[in-house]
Amino acid sequence: MIDVAAYLRRIGHSGPLTLAALHRSHLSAVPYEDLDIQLGRPIVPLTAPALFDKIVTRGRGGYCYELNGLFGALLETLGFEVTYLRATLSLEQGPRRFWGQHAALVVREDGQDWLADVGYGDGFFSPVPFREGRYEQDGFTYTLERSGPYWSVGLNPATVPSFYLDPAPMRLADFAPHHVHQWTGDSGFAQTLIVQRRLADRALILRGLTLLTREASSERSSVLESAGDFRAAMATLGVPDEDLDLDLLYGKAAGQHEAWLASQAACPSQNAGQKTGA
Repeated sequence: MIDVAAYLRRIGHSGPLTLAALHRSHLSAVPYEDLDIQLGRPIVPLTAPALFDKIVTRGRGGYCYELNGLFGALLETLGFEVTYLRATLSLEQGPRRFWGQHAALVVREDGQDWLADVGYGDGFFSPVPFREGRYEQDGFTYTLERSGPYWSVGLNPATVPSFYLDPAPMRLADFAPHHVHQWTGDSGFAQTLIVQRRLADRALILRGLTLLTREASSERSSVLESAGDFRAAMATLGVPDEDLDLDLLYGKAAGQHEAWLASQAACPSQNAGQKTGA
């Protein structure tokens, strides 16, 4: 069982215990991040006690399996009916087709199913009805459509244009192999420091030393020039300094940024369309 009072303190929530209100509070307070992977720490098991310790007790963030895993446990403790769904970023055959790249939730409230997702970084701020439609939130537009046996979730703007959901129910434990994969050297999380925070009107996204602010109709980016700038950005993103070696993380991010600059210099025409680096 989840310590609901401690969880609510962590996300700064004192209002009604509705799905939408809890979803918004969680996203505003808990960052999406891969910092344990960057530091080479042991894998956090996909169990409610382990995730609670990381996210609530230590005040940290996480990524989809961790964030939606703990949020799902909170909702179940509060009496919601929760289903885990697996997702992929592409339906194409080949290396990019990887069911389980992402985990999302379908939550039943007052007789209606809602798609909830506090683990995407720059996805929707409030749950959307789990039915076909076009949904507007603070200037952002989201779509949900059937795509054969699957669902296509359109995010605008977003890091990727959409992801696809398999409606077959899953358990959180089913994502353990994908969770382990994220710690390996060939995963994106192992290669690039990523921290994101979703607020009602914008998403803040840090990749290496590049900080992007994405709003409904625009985006702007800047490069963090010093360790002090890096620390200030981490504070803005909701990352605590008590549980982390920010100097080591800054060094890693700086190395990733230098490698990205070198790749740009080596292949300028190939990288001409790339907006932000590491």
